[in-house]
Amino acid sequence: MDYRVFIIPVLLTLNALLMYWLFKENPDYVAMAEHKKHEFIARINGVLFSGYMMIMWFFVGTPKGYLSMLEQSLAYMVYDAGHLTLYAKSPDFFIHHAIIWLGYLFSEHSDAHVKLVFEAMCILESTNPSFSLSWLMEALKYPYDNMHMGILAFTFGIWTMMRMMYYPYWVYNNALGSMPSTVVNVGYMALNAYWFWLLCKKAERTVTNLSPSATGESEAHPPPLQTNQPERRT
Repeated sequence: MDYRVFIIPVLLTLNALLMYWLFKENPDYVAMAEHKKHEFIARINGVLFSGYMMIMWFFVGTPKGYLSMLEQSLAYMVYDAGHLTLYAKSPDFFIHHAIIWLGYLFSEHSDAHVKLVFEAMCILESTNPSFSLSWLMEALKYPYDNMHMGILAFTFGIWTMMRMMYYPYWVYNNALGSMPSTVVNVGYMALNAYWFWLLCKKAERTVTNLSPSATGESEAHPPPLQTNQPERRT
């Protein structure tokens, strides 16, 4: 087992504590609810680890390397599951981690399979940086300027493309062999569909709230003043 499996949860926990200390005087951070403060830090750690995974995806090329990265990803989930207990209000994130752990424990561990599992995780985690950036901007109440709206649009697009279109296509062509693999991937696609539904609801609310209402239009552009003076007769 790779030694980094034991180091990663410790490093992420220490980094979380460091960020709590760095942000404790920030008024925007202080104004957040306690559970949101924890999620804020956890998402930053998640982006850092996702970035590490994406980089290693391009450099790992051996069965031993794929197995090492898979074990490190599972180690990250140990840290994340612990942090989730401080802010998660629904069980879907715990289910997400449990699916991966069960898939790892009960599926085969051949070199080819380990490579496929790590590739699947990288495909899914490729949506994390933009999604978490959007969440962080919302948490900090960043104004809906062109940059913010552009990031939100990109987040929606990359999620739709990678999780709702490319991932099912990839699973159909690569990962429907054994029963454990099929169960894990079908479970993941069900979670993706649920999260996509929530993402669509959020996008609808954002667009609706930013669209001028009929009342707002009438207040901004009132009709011409009508006088009730009698018509002059000649």
